[in-house]
Amino acid sequence: MWQEALLVGLIVVVAVGYSLWALLPAVARLRTAQAVAAWGGKPGRPLWLARVTAALERAARARAGGCSECSAVQDAPKRPGSQEKH
Repeated sequence: MWQEALLVGLIVVVAVGYSLWALLPAVARLRTAQAVAAWGGKPGRPLWLARVTAALERAARARAGGCSECSAVQDAPKRPGSQEKH
């Protein structure tokens, strides 16, 4: 009997997690995925965890469309006077 309650609870938690993930804006979803991937890729973590978190980040990047190429996601731009001259 308790196994059924555990299974139902697990299904509810997964459904709520998916709903929250799907309703997040693309930028927030991408930054969350990057943070989770950085946490999962640290040394000492299991290999399967690193693979799952990297796949999560790739999925978030794919759904963001061109957002990973915009300036909001990339490093801060350099000042015009700080460019190297040739």
